[in-house]
Amino acid sequence: MDLVTRADRAPGPQAKLLAPVDETAVLDRCAQYRDGLKGAGVSFPAALLRFTTVREWMRRQRVALHVTTDGELALAVVAGTEPGRIVIHPHEGLGRPTHRTVGARVVVSSSGQVARLAAPAGERRQVLVDATADDVSALASEVLAHGRLDLVGLHCRLALGDVVGALTVSRAIGEMSWIQRRHDVLVTQISVANLDVGQRCERWILRRVVGAISEVIDDACARHRFPRPGLTLAPTCGALLVGQ
Repeated sequence: MDLVTRADRAPGPQAKLLAPVDETAVLDRCAQYRDGLKGAGVSFPAALLRFTTVREWMRRQRVALHVTTDGELALAVVAGTEPGRIVIHPHEGLGRPTHRTVGARVVVSSSGQVARLAAPAGERRQVLVDATADDVSALASEVLAHGRLDLVGLHCRLALGDVVGALTVSRAIGEMSWIQRRHDVLVTQISVANLDVGQRCERWILRRVVGAISEVIDDACARHRFPRPGLTLAPTCGALLVGQ
């Protein structure tokens, strides 16, 4: 048994300590999500690096990690995570990425974040635009206006209780198609965060979820005549923590 700070569903500051958590059960749940989401990349919360066995498993499996605080970023760096496997979600609890994370992907949701990210000289950054931003098209244009920023994808967040996000994902594909037409830039990645299938975490359920999301992507790509992007799914911290 161990104790862990449970995270809110959306990226942001960690919630207060709620309950003891079985580390072995957390590891099993992580493996279930990884195995059940075949056909898509999986990004895990860096907060789980506090667990020794989970941290060692993540290192061996070379999984991607999403970080939302400076503390989580430090955990990922100390654990030896390659920058290319880190996705950073800037907000009030996370400062500007440093030289240690050059090569990491960064999700931006505002003009201010784009400006701060583009400020350091000589450092190229891979950027994903938050598909729930007020004006995704304008934000994508701002990213592309900076020579040191590479727009590689769009980032979607599922609403509470929504495990497929058909409308959100479909709209994101539409935005990606617009970016290609407007800027002649092919955006090749789409990530979907806040995935949580509930306590009944079985591989067949996860396979049906990834299949449903893939079908939404395929239909939207056919409608917009857009090449299918690579898909990454990010389960919530709460989906992976198993209390006793």
